Amino acid sequence: MANFKLKKNANGKVNVLLRSGKDFVSNEMAVAAAQHIIDDGMIEESDKEGYPIKVGEWYFEGEPVNNLSTGVKEVVTPEPVGDVKEITHEPVEEARPLFGKHKGGKK
Repeated sequence: MANFKLKKNANGKVNVLLRSGKDFVSNEMAVAAAQHIIDDGMIEESDKEGYPIKVGEWYFEGEPVNNLSTGVKEVVTPEPVGDVKEITHEPVEEARPLFGKHKGGKK
């Protein structure tokens, strides 16, 4: 598993790519905004060179983290997981109300 941190550009922002259909839109955003997207999303394995941090349709420029004692917040990219299986549930019978009239039970 590789660890990355957001890479700031010369303006102190993060270079990002946003997938738009089959194309990508290049832009930059504040580090705090990028970190918010990462914190609230699910990190996936990136397929774009130079943009190792992928969350949904967002790709963030990053650099490897070698020394975790620097206090820099790290982004951990996940290792590939096996097949994902769909979980299904049996239908639940209609619940009885807690108060008031209901069918069954004591009268």
